[in-house]
Amino acid sequence: MNYPSKNLKVEKITEKEWNTFTSNFIDEIYSGDIKKYSFWKKEMGILQSFWACKEERVSLLGVKRNGELEGVARLLKVNVPFHQRSQWGKVRERGEFQDVYLKRGNIRLYSVLVKEGRRLLWEEKIEKFGVSEWKSEYWKIIEKLGYSPYSRSVIIGWETNKNIPKEINPKVKVRKASPKQKSILKSIQKGSWGFFIPPNFEKEDVFIAYLKNKPVGSMYLNKYTGNIDFGVHVIKNFQRRRIGATLLTKAKNYFKAKGFKKNVCSKGVKADENK
Repeated sequence: MNYPSKNLKVEKITEKEWNTFTSNFIDEIYSGDIKKYSFWKKEMGILQSFWACKEERVSLLGVKRNGELEGVARLLKVNVPFHQRSQWGKVRERGEFQDVYLKRGNIRLYSVLVKEGRRLLWEEKIEKFGVSEWKSEYWKIIEKLGYSPYSRSVIIGWETNKNIPKEINPKVKVRKASPKQKSILKSIQKGSWGFFIPPNFEKEDVFIAYLKNKPVGSMYLNKYTGNIDFGVHVIKNFQRRRIGATLLTKAKNYFKAKGFKKNVCSKGVKADENK
């Protein structure tokens, strides 16, 4: 589709220009500083999800009208994890368009940014290209440009200075785990969701929940992102006993002590689920 782009020009911009423009767009995801945000996104790459995986910045793009900045976006090269290759084919690297901020939700602004992003990726010999967008006001614009959702994710967050709105189980004891306890962690995760993702002890502090000295739950707390990597896990036969709430409370207190104002947890959902 071609949309008129009179007086619009897309060019690479500096981090200073980015920060100045986006200072009014700080939200639940974007922290307000591109260096800090890029570090957070890099460390979130441990999740190997469609929106958070190993990434390399191609450019910060800005669209200007008569010299005045009206929109920005991050253009990335990202790896394609094995579990996403059914969507992307044989490629091991693809393009990714993220963090679009516009003065107004204008399809022309979005269109020219995407068009220039595709051109720059072609120069890098990258053909496959995706768009990750959290802001619901832009979803219809993306669909009008011919893109359809192939995967979705939800980020759940809460402030560390507020209590978790669920009671803990005082009989549950939460203790820090060591690398020697991987077999215990494996049994918990397999009893929770059926498979196991090993922790990265350099980046994550790992905790195990015990009920009557039996390991029944676990979580990986990312020291650098404030994220509960891969969620909270409780063996199915022990669910609905407030073990998860106890782990979440421990996570909240842990991240508060680390200086995080909020902590988060992301969850993938099916692409055809309601938006």
